[in-house]
Amino acid sequence: NVIENCANYMEVSSKAASGGISGENAGTVSGCDNYGAVTCRQSGTGQTGGIAAKNTGSGKIENCYNHGSVSSSVNNVGGIAGATAGSISKCGNYAFSPLIPPDAAFEETSI
Repeated sequence: NVIENCANYMEVSSKAASGGISGENAGTVSGCDNYGAVTCRQSGTGQTGGIAAKNTGSGKIENCYNHGSVSSSVNNVGGIAGATAGSISKCGNYAFSPLIPPDAAFEETSI
């Protein structure tokens, strides 16, 4: 499964895992941008990410950029992915989040 060359400009808000492009990625997300705010209001454990809430072991996120704020009432928050066991390469987070250290806000990531 591939999601490529797309953009989200809308706010994404849920009580479960929230991602600007994908809730759970087990395929490839490539060349996508998120400009909308992403919020998770779940109690307990949940993932919140600018591109994907969760990037599974088989998931790949590449050449994607987050520009929207990312926030959650729980842990597992990230500018690109809230949780990942897969690969993330050539991506960048350009949004402010109170849960992401300021010195990480403008770095491109490669995991």
